[in-house]
Amino acid sequence: MRYYKSKSGFLIPFGTASKQGWGETAGDTQRKETRNFNPVSGSPTGDLDRYNPRIRSRARALYISGSLGTALVNTKTLNVVGTGLELNSRIDYEFLGMTRKEASQWQKKTEFEWSLWAKDARNFDAAGIDDFDTATIKAFKNACISGDIFAARQWAKSTRMQPYATRIRLIEADRCSTPDTDGLTRGTAQGVCKATGNKIFDGVEVDKNRRVTAFHFRSNYPNERGVETPETKWTRVAAEDKAGLRNVLHIVMADRPEQYRGVSAIAPIMTQILQLRRYTDAELMAAIVQSYIAIVYKQTSQDGISGVFGDGDMEAGLNLNELGGSMGEAIVAPYGLEATAFQPTHPATKYPEFYRTRAVEAGAAGGVSGGSILREFTNSYSASRAAMLADWKDFKVQRKWLSKCWCNPMYEFWLSEAVARGRIQARGFFDDPARRRAFLGSEWIGAPAGQIDPVKEVNAQILACQNGLNTWENATMELGNGYFGDNIAKLHDEIQRLREAGIQIGSFEIEETGGDDDGK
Repeated sequence: MRYYKSKSGFLIPFGTASKQGWGETAGDTQRKETRNFNPVSGSPTGDLDRYNPRIRSRARALYISGSLGTALVNTKTLNVVGTGLELNSRIDYEFLGMTRKEASQWQKKTEFEWSLWAKDARNFDAAGIDDFDTATIKAFKNACISGDIFAARQWAKSTRMQPYATRIRLIEADRCSTPDTDGLTRGTAQGVCKATGNKIFDGVEVDKNRRVTAFHFRSNYPNERGVETPETKWTRVAAEDKAGLRNVLHIVMADRPEQYRGVSAIAPIMTQILQLRRYTDAELMAAIVQSYIAIVYKQTSQDGISGVFGDGDMEAGLNLNELGGSMGEAIVAPYGLEATAFQPTHPATKYPEFYRTRAVEAGAAGGVSGGSILREFTNSYSASRAAMLADWKDFKVQRKWLSKCWCNPMYEFWLSEAVARGRIQARGFFDDPARRRAFLGSEWIGAPAGQIDPVKEVNAQILACQNGLNTWENATMELGNGYFGDNIAKLHDEIQRLREAGIQIGSFEIEETGGDDDGK
């Protein structure tokens, strides 16, 4: 190695003087650890679009047959969505000039009207299969597996018993693709829209400012075959209608700016899951094969082997059936062979520990603790509680994201039609964007985190409510005990019935006010 002398008189190797900052560590090109680690990074679309179809296919295969892939997606879906997300209307009644009582009445009526549309599959789904809750589960699960999913707004004929015409159609990620035109850049899933001249990135059309303007959907799936498969045609759907409402919801959580398509949640741990599946299959197969072996015959003389196999047939192998080896049967070894018990070595003693360690690593990469992904809760209360809280930080982020990109737009679709039809009164909804936003105020309540120690959880909520850190209504929902207002009404009736029966329970006292409650 060549050296040069610095001003201080020290000998310094050539090539090190230019290194500074990250050049000494992650950016170093001389260390053995990083010398051959030279990945090439391009644009978000260049790095993803051409590989995404293969990633989606592999992710679906591992969701179907890879236990960790199934556990990861189902655990996230179960906690983020649960049985569905419930609307809790929260309008800004002070800005709208309403009293609390008027706001409570408006919110209660709106939530009931919403249920007429959202809770009936015939009213909500264009195919008549899913209501809002089941569609939410499908949308989130497919966004995890495939990276993204689309929901197109369509119209149907309204009837007396089905007053709303808005319908929702879910479209899988595979059907959003760049049309096969002369403007297609082969191998990159990029093209140019002939009608507008805009660029298309894997089915997503953007204008010169990189704003999404339309989506292109194919009439069939890429690998679909059969007599019912039509000729592949693409349909361009504008992202928004003339009124500014979105025609298509793109359910995607992108990691990079100008990334127009999503990546499967299984993708970062795909290799691990695949190798673990192969390892598990190998251990299982080895255990099955060894379970069929009960006796091993050892050679004691050349004559003994010849007497069993016959002359010149030593390589044919030993047939246990011919020797009388069957389950539960006492066997007498032929002359010249010694029988010994077979000691199986599978599954390997280190297999459970190895699998559990890999599962914890895979779960951590997917935002789920090892106990949750394995459904194994053997730690102390403090450790289990800490793991659950860590999981729920991720679950809350994803629930908030799902509320913004799925629930809120759906609510706006429906409320716009409800106001236009006069079923909901909302003065200024179509005239003033501020009033529109005030009327659209909402919360989406999902399944609670669960309780490891119910006494501690309930006492913590009581303290929070008594000190103004939470509301009784929110605490009731977070504990998974319904709605506070409904509970009060039911408790009032129950306590009255207990009093009439001469039974006293708890510390509840009923005071006759002679009027209606002014709050919600």
